[in-house]
Amino acid sequence: MDYDFAYELRGRQFDARDGHGGEIETSRVLAIRPDLVKGRTEKNFCEVPRFEIVANLRDFWPTGIKGDPSKASAGKGRIVNKYIISKMLALVKELSQSHREKGR
Repeated sequence: MDYDFAYELRGRQFDARDGHGGEIETSRVLAIRPDLVKGRTEKNFCEVPRFEIVANLRDFWPTGIKGDPSKASAGKGRIVNKYIISKMLALVKELSQSHREKGR
């Protein structure tokens, strides 16, 4: 769920094509556990067929990366994480309010 919120930033603050292991995800990890980032692969903006089942995803996505992790930074990760926290808090408040209203 948190990545659903993070990916709302695509096309606004990050490349619209960003995805797994790209700028957003790498930035988030740099913000909380930089020791887990062992290096940066080259950017990759692969296109996987949208409505097609493929036998070997690596034919379309050889690196497993979608985006440009070289643009990632801890500062960007803090911005994304703060955004996600605010969205999750709003969701909890909304669900709590809905629950209270149904309890009447």
